[in-house]
Amino acid sequence: RRRPTQLIFDDWIGRCQLQLNAALSELEAVRLQPPNNKNLRQIDITTACALAYIRRVEPNATQVGRYPLLEAHSSSCEIRDEFMACPQ
Repeated sequence: RRRPTQLIFDDWIGRCQLQLNAALSELEAVRLQPPNNKNLRQIDITTACALAYIRRVEPNATQVGRYPLLEAHSSSCEIRDEFMACPQ
């Protein structure tokens, strides 16, 4: 999006979107367990941060309801004090 219009290739953008959708679908299939009340695991932190980043830079890729398990996992992390202490 920062490149000059003549250097933006729709085929490349489409390929990147397919890769992102495939990655999110695979992560959704993992069916992560919500973090427990005491400890966050690295996978919890990384998943929640990655989803927040993707929502910020490519909001159409994460439309509400498209990845319900990832949304639930991310939401359960985002309400924790550790995440609230570091707003994005």
